[in-house]
Amino acid sequence: MVINENVVRQHGAIQMKTADGSLKLFPLIDKSDVVAAPQDTIADNFGWIGAVYYKIIKKETAGKAIYTLLGYDEGNIRSTRKIIEFLQFKDGKPLFGSRQFSVPAGIGFNNKMARLIMEFKKDASPRLVFDADLDLIVMEHLISESNQPDKKWTLVGDGDYQGFKWTDNRWVYIDKLFNQVTPLGQQPMPAPILDDAGNVDESKLKENRPGFTPSAPKSPVKRKDQ
Repeated sequence: MVINENVVRQHGAIQMKTADGSLKLFPLIDKSDVVAAPQDTIADNFGWIGAVYYKIIKKETAGKAIYTLLGYDEGNIRSTRKIIEFLQFKDGKPLFGSRQFSVPAGIGFNNKMARLIMEFKKDASPRLVFDADLDLIVMEHLISESNQPDKKWTLVGDGDYQGFKWTDNRWVYIDKLFNQVTPLGQQPMPAPILDDAGNVDESKLKENRPGFTPSAPKSPVKRKDQ
C-alpha cells in the first residue's frame, strides 16, 4: 500500500497449520517507517520490517528451524530496498531478525545487525538471490554513481558479486564469489559474419536466417562398376 511518495507499507499474515484445520493467523504489522534502526531491530509480528518475500531458505540452528527470507520493498520515491531477513518461532510465535551474520569490518554491514538491508537507486535492479546449487546467497556489489556511498539513492550494481555461506549457524560473508577474468580480446562471441579480410561471409548470413536447417552432406554417387 502506497501511503505517500516516501512511505510504502506492506500488509500480510502468517497462517499456521493446525491439527483440526481451524484458522490460526498472525497479522504482520509493518513498522519499518517508524522504527529508528530497522537493520538492528528484533521484533515479533507487531514490529515487522515489511517486505514482499520471493525466497524462503530453511536452515537449522540448535536443532530448531530458522528461515532466511529474501524480500523486496518499494522504499520511497528515491530508493528501493532488498532484505535478507530471519524468521523463527519461539513459544509458537513468530520472531523476525537474528544476529546471525559474520561480516568483516569496513564493508558497510556489521555482525550486530539483525537483518541485511540493501538499499539502492530507484530504477536500479541489483541482484539478491539464492543459488541452490552453490548453497549461497548471491548479492551484487553496489557503488555510488556520484562517489557518495552514504547517499543510498545513488547506489547501483557494478556487476561484481558478494555472497553469504551458511556456516556454523551463521551467514558468513564472502567478498568475491567469482574470480574468473576473461583476457582482453578473448571475450566470448558468436561466429563473426566478416572474414579476416573484412568481407561478408554469405554462408554465415544464410545460417542465421529464421527457419534455416542445414542439409546433410550428400554421399558421393558411385558408378556401378566401382
